[in-house]
Amino acid sequence: IMRKDGSDIRQFTTNPAHDWAPDWSPDGTKIVFHSFRRGNRDLFIMPVAGGAATQLTSHPEQDFLPRWSPDGKQIAFFSSRSGNLDIWIISSKGGDAWQLTSHQGQDQTPIWSSDGKQIAFSSKRFGQFDIFIKPIDGGKTVQLTNLGWESIQPYFWSPDGKIIYASGRGGPENSRVNFWAISIKDGSIRPLLNIKSSAKEPNYCITYDGERFYFPLWERIGDLWMAELENIIE
Repeated sequence: IMRKDGSDIRQFTTNPAHDWAPDWSPDGTKIVFHSFRRGNRDLFIMPVAGGAATQLTSHPEQDFLPRWSPDGKQIAFFSSRSGNLDIWIISSKGGDAWQLTSHQGQDQTPIWSSDGKQIAFSSKRFGQFDIFIKPIDGGKTVQLTNLGWESIQPYFWSPDGKIIYASGRGGPENSRVNFWAISIKDGSIRPLLNIKSSAKEPNYCITYDGERFYFPLWERIGDLWMAELENIIE
């Protein structure tokens, strides 16, 4: 963990097992992540102020990439516990998880809408990776993109609910890696970053004020970069 100016860096977890995919709770007091601490990928929650990590899931199958709901009450993740990768949701206090999607297309990388009513995810349901949206009440799944992606991962929803920001390989410009703004209204896209080098594999996160995002670039080493969003959000 560090301040946004790069100062005051401190190690958050110290377990000898690998810890991945941290996500802040909306109130900023906790972080959820998945870890191999029990010999299997499960979800854990740990206070930002320090203390013991609490195991949230303990299923024999793999649980990945937890993402906190805007109200802090639920956590979405994708898992192989159905025999296939699908999107699941669990209370942030623990208990039984429930399955949101059920499809052989490998549903993964869930993100919440800003109002907490929908989840976007990537899936290879029709022979290529695209982004889909599903209401958490179990309504109809809607396909948002159809552009021939080699891979695409949604990373965050704009605070006004109008745009999904995603990283994609291939797609309309056949770029190695790119960062896109995708309109919820009609699925139209705008490129925001054009990162063509095969050595650069960025992941992204947005600040809660929606004004900037952070991403690592792997060249010879991994460094953390920051970009302003104020000039590219419509």
